[in-house]
Amino acid sequence: MLMLSIMVGLSVTIWTLVAYRPPVSEIDARKEREGQQELSRAIAERVGGFENMDARIRGLLSSGSGDEALRLAREWARGVQDDPVAGYWCIALLIAAGDHERAQRIATRRFELVVNDTLKKPVDHEAWYHRGWYERALGQHHEATHSFEYASELLRASKPRRMSEAVRLYNIACYETLAGRTESGLASLEAAVAAGWNDVAWLCADPDLLSLREEPRFVELTLRLTTQGE
Repeated sequence: MLMLSIMVGLSVTIWTLVAYRPPVSEIDARKEREGQQELSRAIAERVGGFENMDARIRGLLSSGSGDEALRLAREWARGVQDDPVAGYWCIALLIAAGDHERAQRIATRRFELVVNDTLKKPVDHEAWYHRGWYERALGQHHEATHSFEYASELLRASKPRRMSEAVRLYNIACYETLAGRTESGLASLEAAVAAGWNDVAWLCADPDLLSLREEPRFVELTLRLTTQGE
C-alpha cells in the first residue's frame, strides 16, 4: 500500500512537471524581452556594435541630439543586460530629462552589477563613479555622495595610462560636482582647461556638470572656450 502511494505521488509530480506551461502573459513577456534584445543588437550592429555606443552617445549629446542619445542608450541597455555602463547611460540621461521613475527602475534591476563591479575593482574610479549614479537614481544620496567622493580621491591619487592630464582633471571636476562640491568642481574644471581641455560642446552637454551650468564661472569658462575656437 505504501509503495502504491509513493508511485501515485511520483506519477502526479512527473505529470505536473511535464504538463506545466507558463501563463500566456509570461510567455508573451518573455518573447517581447527577447525580441527587444534582438532588435537592440541589430540596431547596434548598424552603428558599429555595442563597443562604439559610448562614443556614439557622447557625440549625439555634444551635437544637441539628446533624445536620440537616450534612444541609443536604451537600445544598448536592452541588448546587453549585464553591462553596468549601458545602464549608467540610461540612468544619467533619464535623470537629466527629469524621468526619475524610469531611472529608478533601471537602477533597481542592475544595482547588483555595479556593486559587484566595485567589489571586483575596488580602486577603479570609474566603477565607483557608475555606482554613484545608480545610488543617486535609487535615492541613496548619502551613499552616492560617498561613491563620487571616493572616485575623485582615487583619480587624484593616480595617473592612469593613456589619460591626459586635461582629461584626468576634467573627470575629477565631474566627480567633485556630482558629490555636491561646487567650488572644487569649478576649480578642477578650470585646471582642466588650463591643461588643454577645449571640448566646449561636451562641456555644455555633459550630464555630470548639469548643476554647474548656471554658475557665473562656468558660463565665463564656456564663453572663453567658444571665443578661442572662433
